Amino acid sequence: LNFLKEMSPLVLILSVWLLVFVLFVFPAKKIKLNQAQHPPVNRKLFFLSAFLLILFIFSVELKFEQYFLIIIFILFLFFNKKVILKTDWGLIFLFIFIFIDVNFLCQLKGIKQLLVHLDFNNTQTLLLSGSLLSQIISNVPATILLSNYSPNFKIISYGVNIGGNGLLISSFANLIALRFINSKSKYLIFHFYSLSYFICTLLFVLCFHTVLFHF
Repeated sequence: LNFLKEMSPLVLILSVWLLVFVLFVFPAKKIKLNQAQHPPVNRKLFFLSAFLLILFIFSVELKFEQYFLIIIFILFLFFNKKVILKTDWGLIFLFIFIFIDVNFLCQLKGIKQLLVHLDFNNTQTLLLSGSLLSQIISNVPATILLSNYSPNFKIISYGVNIGGNGLLISSFANLIALRFINSKSKYLIFHFYSLSYFICTLLFVLCFHTVLFHF
């Protein structure tokens, strides 16, 4: 509940700005729904996956997620090979490599010296660091990196959530969503709107950060 309370001002701001973009920035176009027949839902697979997800969350809390992950893999391998075959392994390995790179990045002396000299007690510095780092290494790794230098999780959360907009790499969700779009100009269109939204929301929060961070 405390997390919801702390994040609610930012959620409201981002939602209002999104509404502004929808009404005044995005061109008015009719959405054409694909009338093609969708494949039937595999209810057994759905409930099995949901159940395993819940168990996996508990396994993370109990610190044996690596073993349970192997169990999940074996279960799907024997009972539904299509899940394994149709998994987007390229995207999964991309996420893994990003986290590995961030781990090495944190150990570089130059990066450590740079981060140590930044005043993370200053809310604007921490907010900007989270937002801008997200444009380079994505917002989840940016959160992990900054958490080693500041205990102020509210400001870090604000920064990386704003930073989740912007460049394609800024959020894993961007990478996932754009893989489903077949358009040669999708990256150009995406960055036009995403960067505009990122700049507007970041500047707005920076202007009113004193009020927001004492909410």
